[in-house]
Amino acid sequence: MRAIKDAGYTSVQTSPINQVIVDDGGNKSLKNWYYQYQPILHMIGHYQLGTEEEFKEMNRVADQYSIKIIVDAILNHTTSDYNQTSQEIKSIPNWIHGNKEIKNWDDRYDVTQNALLGLYDLNTQNPQIQQYLLKFLKTAVADGADGFRYDTDKHIELPGEYGSNFWNVILNNGSEFQYGEVLQDSISHEADYSKLMSVSASNYGNQIRNDLKDRCAAAGNLMNYLTQQILLLGLNLTILMPMMIFVLVGQ
Repeated sequence: MRAIKDAGYTSVQTSPINQVIVDDGGNKSLKNWYYQYQPILHMIGHYQLGTEEEFKEMNRVADQYSIKIIVDAILNHTTSDYNQTSQEIKSIPNWIHGNKEIKNWDDRYDVTQNALLGLYDLNTQNPQIQQYLLKFLKTAVADGADGFRYDTDKHIELPGEYGSNFWNVILNNGSEFQYGEVLQDSISHEADYSKLMSVSASNYGNQIRNDLKDRCAAAGNLMNYLTQQILLLGLNLTILMPMMIFVLVGQ
């Protein structure tokens, strides 16, 4: 933490901290990073990164250096492995929307109500699922987390869409800062998500990457593009560099 502080960073975003799928013989290699995006139970601690007690200790040390801890939270789905998914989740009546995969990426209903890449799509309209996930977030805050990054945000419906009040419930978790991963496209509704929380500026990141690749990263071009995005999304736009460092915590 001292090195992070000395480098000028004020926040650390962790990988997902919930229990995750075990595969490849329990191999903790970074090549299996994507297992962390396949929850089997929303309880803190998993074999790749560490225990809940280690998470608490990391937060305690971070506080000593005034470093904020942002947790990557996976609320849209579980793993695609039914057998590994915890019975605690599966015992909730109507716990998933079904397991029909997304086919039409330009259809809002398909993107929010069907399964991403075969991952079981949690029934985010279900009050019991909402409370199950909210309990996990509140526990993370009690353990010292300062905020959350919500993975696959645009795959969870907005308030009022398809009878949902998911975000009204979930965002009331006691954290200081929350933002969503909204990969911008024709049906992402990023301006609407930005009314609820900060959102990732994926098009801006793509613009930086393309300009660097083409060796034409003029500051004026980037600022003009950023201004356009701010006007589109309002002021609730999250530009995470250079004040946040993204890390894998634990092993």
